[in-house]
Amino acid sequence: MPRNIAQKKVIDAVLLGIKNAYAKYEAYSGYGLQEAPEYFVTCQVADALYEMDGAKGILLEPNVDLIMKIAGATGPGRPRFSTRKKGRTDIVLFYDNATPRAIIEIKSPLLHMTESAANDIQRINDMLIKNAQGSSFQFGMLAFYSYATKQLENKLDTILTHAKENSFECHVELVGKNGIVSTATESWVAAGLVITPP
Repeated sequence: MPRNIAQKKVIDAVLLGIKNAYAKYEAYSGYGLQEAPEYFVTCQVADALYEMDGAKGILLEPNVDLIMKIAGATGPGRPRFSTRKKGRTDIVLFYDNATPRAIIEIKSPLLHMTESAANDIQRINDMLIKNAQGSSFQFGMLAFYSYATKQLENKLDTILTHAKENSFECHVELVGKNGIVSTATESWVAAGLVITPP
């Protein structure tokens, strides 16, 4: 039976997908990723996840209610409103046994903590803690492309601070900060907030 993929490799593949999106869109158009539609980035991330060696399954835009049921993230009490049970999540990565492992939301660009990004973080948090002991979810990730003409590191620190305010029960870690790419006019980064249950 094939082995599941290490969490770090999954995170690295997500960041690689954003980097690939930047390179492809720049080649297509001559413009940076800030001009690309967000779904272009989502598809490039899905491709990078698919290319990983190991057992996995990937769904794009699956229904939140269905994914929570398959993951066993159900239980007594009403679900939190933030889970938007009739809504969808950008990407769900599955274990090789066809149960959901990771919830991945994409934001491109993310220049500061927007209401939409905060809602995604809260939803991932709520999906991860619902029946946490019986659920198959291992982690979630808000993956994003960001850019700035100066002080991109400070912008990332501010995004992390605001993310922690929106994920009350879960642990939040910023990844990708050491991958900042600087050009003559700006800096950009493929980064993410990895959210894990307590």
